Amino acid sequence: MSFGSADRLEQHLGVEPGAVTLLAVFNDPAHAVELFVDEDLWQAEAFQFHPIVNTATLVISRDEVMRFLRLTGHHLHLVKVPEKKDDEG
Repeated sequence: MSFGSADRLEQHLGVEPGAVTLLAVFNDPAHAVELFVDEDLWQAEAFQFHPIVNTATLVISRDEVMRFLRLTGHHLHLVKVPEKKDDEG
């Protein structure tokens, strides 16, 4: 699992590196992009996103994120991302 290249970000989401945002799936009507979110992170009440450019930030509730994804036809995949262990662990 990784971020896309600069070319793929532009092609599928219409954004450039540094401005990647979940909101860019609006620019993906072909559903070429899959969304993966850490299960623990998804427990938050709200999230911060750039509105396609990284000069501003929006705070959007989890319920509104789900509503947005339904409206765009995208599905959210929750995954368990393991914690990073230090050298002693």
